[in-house]
Amino acid sequence: MKKLLLFTLLIFLIPSYQWAVRDVGYRNLMTVYDYPKMSLEQKYLVKLSRDYQLVSWILQNSPEDKIVIIPREVWEKTKWAKRRAWLAYFLYPREFVYEQ
Repeated sequence: MKKLLLFTLLIFLIPSYQWAVRDVGYRNLMTVYDYPKMSLEQKYLVKLSRDYQLVSWILQNSPEDKIVIIPREVWEKTKWAKRRAWLAYFLYPREFVYEQ
């Protein structure tokens, strides 16, 4: 109960938490309700579209113990490729590097 109260206070007092709950949390919850019978991968495809299609292709076509090289033309033209945490989450356990 104390954790719930603390979380509720943080939501109302700190603007960054308001953004996280309103934009990220609410949109994710709506995706779950809008597509109740879809698998998690299908929900990623609906929400992330072409970005996730590329990541999914990499996952299916590269061994887990390899390093993935993100080509310069990909990371220069797409904002998702510049987000290291996003790529690390979806490509795990693969490591990745950016082409110089």
